[in-house]
Amino acid sequence: MKPFEIEVPHSAETVSDLTRAQYAASHQTARLIQVITAVVCLLIGIRVIGHVAEPFNYFFSLYGCLAIVFINVPAKSTADRTVKQIQASGKAFPCSVFVFGEKGFNVRPKGDSGKGENIAYAQCHRLLRYRHATYFFLNEQAAFIFPDHCIKGQSPDAFRAFLSLRTGKPCRTLYPWLTASLRSIIKEKKAG
Repeated sequence: MKPFEIEVPHSAETVSDLTRAQYAASHQTARLIQVITAVVCLLIGIRVIGHVAEPFNYFFSLYGCLAIVFINVPAKSTADRTVKQIQASGKAFPCSVFVFGEKGFNVRPKGDSGKGENIAYAQCHRLLRYRHATYFFLNEQAAFIFPDHCIKGQSPDAFRAFLSLRTGKPCRTLYPWLTASLRSIIKEKKAG
């Protein structure tokens, strides 16, 4: 196999997407509990289950609606805070260079002629696809982002297939609760 390189110039968008994906992947159980609680509260509020008298049923309905509407607020606020911290530092967003080989890849900052860090494919905790990028998770929260537009010389699908083959992990599409439209899910199913 001939080694190949991917250069990822980070921006507010890539940092935000990476933060959101990390949050969504590591908080799935909490988000599921939030959705179930919201649905149960809505059902109580509209008197499908239970016998809560007015005006108390409105509080259940209100909580259920707000919990659903604000389900992605923690992920967005974490992403916004991370981007603001980088911008406040006065430094430019970094650019990472990844060189993929037989047993793993090397990651280093662009312009750094040093060795960088070697990551074995066996270290992969999971592979995810989310918002036009592929994510290589080292654990529940630490991940590398490979935006589709940065993958040159092969298609993003071929790159995901390569990573799946090397890591032995399937690349799954991440659908954070209530952010995937029915249209995007149907489009994804037709494409894949």
